[in-house]
Amino acid sequence: MQRVEEAFKELANRLTLILPVLIIVILDFMVDLVIEVLIPPTLLTRIGISIINGIAFSFAISMVFSGYMTTPSLYEEWRDTSSRLNCIIELGIILGFFFFIFSYIPFGFLLNSLALAFLLVSFPFVYKSGIRGINQSLQWLTRAISEDALSFIIIYLSALLSFFPVIDILLLPYGTILGYIVYREVI
Repeated sequence: MQRVEEAFKELANRLTLILPVLIIVILDFMVDLVIEVLIPPTLLTRIGISIINGIAFSFAISMVFSGYMTTPSLYEEWRDTSSRLNCIIELGIILGFFFFIFSYIPFGFLLNSLALAFLLVSFPFVYKSGIRGINQSLQWLTRAISEDALSFIIIYLSALLSFFPVIDILLLPYGTILGYIVYREVI
């Protein structure tokens, strides 16, 4: 419970971390809207929109994480994130494919949330080691869940609710911060 509270206090002290998420969410919504209006609905369109959404989530998490690790200035967050752009896009494409595949499964949004929660938890590893960090985070995850299951339930719930408009602006930064706090204390 202490980690959950600490993440909430950190977010309350750094509300400027919400700004990049707000910008990315608005841009993602506008791009999705333009694609849906201009391009007929096909399988490729759905794949494209899922990948764009995955990249947007990955980019938003990266901006929040960069702002949390450095000073929360939009310029610094952008500079730090752009230095990891290849990895962020790769993670976004993978996440987008999960979004697409799980959209055909009943209650697939629960699996989408699980994929997003995994990204929230594994981002400190990715930040440090690039795409290879995913493998390290898989090994770390079982040990960390057994040590602090409540934090992972909260991260999963924040990922689940991040698919709803407006509340996602607060929950993506919160889940990112909580994921880092768990990483920092369990590593």
